[in-house]
Amino acid sequence: MITPTHDLLVLGDLHLGGSLRPPVDFKARREMVRLDRELAAFLRHQATHPNRGPDGRPRPWTLVLNGDCIDFLHMGLVPAELGGAEDDEAMYGLSFDESRSRWKLAWIVAYHRRSFEALCRFIEAGHRVVFIAGNHDADLCFKAVQVDLRGHIAAFAKGDRRAVMARIGFSDWFVHEPGRAWFEHGHRFDAYNTFPDPLTPIPAEAPVPRLAPTFSHWGLRFFANRVRTFPLHDVEQMSFREVLHWVWYKAGMGITRLVLVWAAFLTRYVRDTAVARDRGRTDAVSRARRRRTLRALARKAHLPVDRMLAIDALHSPHVGASLWRLMLSLYVDRVALIVGGLTALAVALPQTDGWLGALLVGGLIVGGGAWFWRWCDRRRPAVDVHPVLARVADRIGRLSRAPVVVFGHTHRPVLRRMGRTRWLNPGSWEHVGRHATRCTGEGRCRCDSRFAVVTGRGRTTRAHLMAWCRHDRTPRELAQA
Repeated sequence: MITPTHDLLVLGDLHLGGSLRPPVDFKARREMVRLDRELAAFLRHQATHPNRGPDGRPRPWTLVLNGDCIDFLHMGLVPAELGGAEDDEAMYGLSFDESRSRWKLAWIVAYHRRSFEALCRFIEAGHRVVFIAGNHDADLCFKAVQVDLRGHIAAFAKGDRRAVMARIGFSDWFVHEPGRAWFEHGHRFDAYNTFPDPLTPIPAEAPVPRLAPTFSHWGLRFFANRVRTFPLHDVEQMSFREVLHWVWYKAGMGITRLVLVWAAFLTRYVRDTAVARDRGRTDAVSRARRRRTLRALARKAHLPVDRMLAIDALHSPHVGASLWRLMLSLYVDRVALIVGGLTALAVALPQTDGWLGALLVGGLIVGGGAWFWRWCDRRRPAVDVHPVLARVADRIGRLSRAPVVVFGHTHRPVLRRMGRTRWLNPGSWEHVGRHATRCTGEGRCRCDSRFAVVTGRGRTTRAHLMAWCRHDRTPRELAQA
């Protein structure tokens, strides 16, 4: 999939199509135009400025689009005439089956025509493109969607379309360049965004090709699509106080109705993940199929099977893996603990004899509650997975012997040494801002468009975290390892 003679250019979390949520107003169109303009300029520059190898010859690029580059999840447009698999699509938005993903892709390409045309020109200049599926573009696991995407990009070709399509690759999970780099999006380690089985986002036994339920997919469709004021992009950074402020002042509906919509979403999620929970305990056929898939992946990645199994075992169980894990994810334990603790104090204290007995009983209740609180927190799925990815990068680096491990997902650019491994995240271009300070000798570029470059091989491998300056239209190095 990656040619050893190529240098690696890494982009992640572009979220093309993420602004297509009705109503598509002026602000959304401005964001799309700005992203298309900068991405096209970036690809033109990189296509004509390849690195040069030790022999002085230019080395072609392999552009690794490391997940969430096409935002099928947030794309909220619906056909004018609804029909097909589900009766409630008019209310909740489109389902996550193959036909709907193909329809979404066609409209995303139409709105972001400039970006996909730039990808085609980049490929025609002699470079390659590899798409790695993330949680927002897990739809790329559908084979028909892969065929459509190749066709959409090749439609802009000025020459041989088949040659363009041959230079486009896909990976449902990871890309491993032995002795060089390991690439994956990173949502496997996020309990709220991973699939019941990350290895098979599309259940093999489904009558219609359809994505398995994740908390984020079901939450967006059955809750966020009903509550349009829900802050999709900021919810992971919101504190409990900020959530209460949104509920009280910005939800746009009464608390009773909001609770009912939330309860309806949870009911659907628990019901739809029940099949996955039962299958994981009882289905020997699925487990055997999974082992065969991992063995095939080990051969493809040039890794021993035991190391491939160890890398697979690092993933986080999804929040619907058990009802207890779901309650921890929703902080139900804290609510129950507060209510139960106050009730226990109200019942027990009047029954005690003297202030010493009341102090002893109260201390036992409060101390036991504090211990249980901490015990639950240690088992609660992480909302912020950025620190988790740091630990996992070191582990994957040791197992795969890759000098560089690249994740996305968190939108936070980073290049850091973790043990023997360099952990790299190229950041996100989802919200391309304005150029704040001109890049001169006296001023630093504050552009937030980041990307990464991986060069060399083995001991000569180098990872570079770069910035794309929107004023000078040139790349600038931020860090190197």
